Amino acid sequence: MAQDSTKPTNEGPIDEQLSPVTNPVKAEPSKWIPIGISCFALVISCFSWWESHSGRIINEEINRPNVAISGVTTSPSVVSISTKDKTIIWFTIKLKNSGRLTAIVDQHRVQPFLLFQTDDCKVDDAEFMLSPQSLEILSGSEESVMCRIAIAGPCEQRPRLSFGLRMVIRYAEAGSGKQYVQDLVSDVIDIPVQPDTTRSTPPKGRQRRSSKG
Repeated sequence: MAQDSTKPTNEGPIDEQLSPVTNPVKAEPSKWIPIGISCFALVISCFSWWESHSGRIINEEINRPNVAISGVTTSPSVVSISTKDKTIIWFTIKLKNSGRLTAIVDQHRVQPFLLFQTDDCKVDDAEFMLSPQSLEILSGSEESVMCRIAIAGPCEQRPRLSFGLRMVIRYAEAGSGKQYVQDLVSDVIDIPVQPDTTRSTPPKGRQRRSSKG
């Protein structure tokens, strides 16, 4: 008889013996790393743009034209007030460009005003006149604007006439054409007042001597 060659074993169940074979797999890199790098690059790019933009603005402010009132003269320098006629006063306003670029003035409005104005000593606005010419003020140079006002009323009691002057000016930057608007105010302008010596005084009557009879 043929003998059974199967030998009993002391090993465990077959399910425990046939364990699955695991293959080693490399771990994938985190998806947040490239996102973080992109965000960091975006922040650096925005910072560089802002720094460049701020530098351009500062450079424009340094190189732009800058117009200011450098002085005011009057004609006449001494006013002779008359109670009948109006007194005409001319103002010559000197404008200086302290910037690095040429300023092209295309519009200006001058408003002279009398300090301590009263009803019997005031500016007659109907006589106001402003020179309408356009100006081209080079860097570091000066140009002049003239205006005329009239004083009406008996201002003889005043030792001087004190004026203020306000000027709103619009000018463009030569080359780029960028426009600027400035509101300028001058210092107080004092003009001495002297009596009007041209007025004739009425002749005094002669006194008659009484003769004793």
